[in-house]
Amino acid sequence: MISETLVEKEKFRPRNYEDFDLVVIGAGPGGMSAALCACRAKLKTLVIERAVPGGQASTAYVIDNYLGFTGGIFGDVLGRNMEEHLDGHGCYTTFETVEDI
Repeated sequence: MISETLVEKEKFRPRNYEDFDLVVIGAGPGGMSAALCACRAKLKTLVIERAVPGGQASTAYVIDNYLGFTGGIFGDVLGRNMEEHLDGHGCYTTFETVEDI
């Protein structure tokens, strides 16, 4: 029997008054796409999400109308894939609630 262990990676915690070029509020598909474009443009980008990467899409069982996944994809898998994509481009992510702008 093979057992898998999930390891929670340490999330980025911005220091007080740390400078970012862009702050994206929400890690749904739109927010993560915006953050990816910014990181690829070499902007220091912070993504703030209150729940899980992928936003509400990650709570869906199967998403079968997302471009590029003809057989559908599990929502949580899509969220993790998007998070890994951002991590590979140097985006910073924190899981907190935005209370004021």
